[in-house]
Amino acid sequence: MPLEILKDPEYLVALFPPGNVAAELQALKRPLLGRLDAAKPLPFPCAAGLAWFERPPEDPGRLEELAAGAPRLYDRYRILGGILYLGAEDSGDGPPTLRGSPLLRPAAWAGFPLVRLPEASEGAPDPTLGLPPPPRVAFRTFLAFLLRIRRGNPWYSAQTWEAVQAVRYPLRRKTRA
Repeated sequence: MPLEILKDPEYLVALFPPGNVAAELQALKRPLLGRLDAAKPLPFPCAAGLAWFERPPEDPGRLEELAAGAPRLYDRYRILGGILYLGAEDSGDGPPTLRGSPLLRPAAWAGFPLVRLPEASEGAPDPTLGLPPPPRVAFRTFLAFLLRIRRGNPWYSAQTWEAVQAVRYPLRRKTRA
């Protein structure tokens, strides 16, 4: 059966951490896949989604605004829409996202998606029991990208992403002498 990629792209503003942090997050995924029975990897970059859009934002400052409000400390597990995230304490609901179920895509503002959990049955124990404590991942500088995402059907079967716009945070502006 051929892989079905949906034609209409969606746009995601995502935070990409420094390389050493990305390596730490990738290293965290391996034992999680081994310990969580039937957990599956995600076709998603090592990035934390900040906001989904149906089309690229028209305001050129929107990317900088989302980057400035992004959490810089991720230190707790969070489960949303069947996905285990490394999330931030103060992430709350974050900015508005596309309408629709979080099952259709990784939730914006939830943190770094780690693994897709198996369907939970009624009365099943908390899947995070017995996991190593979440690492404390903090950074001061990062890249925020506006990505054009095309996904498979279902979304976790495949995904392609292409950078459309980028900004380095903290913003660095040249000053005239």
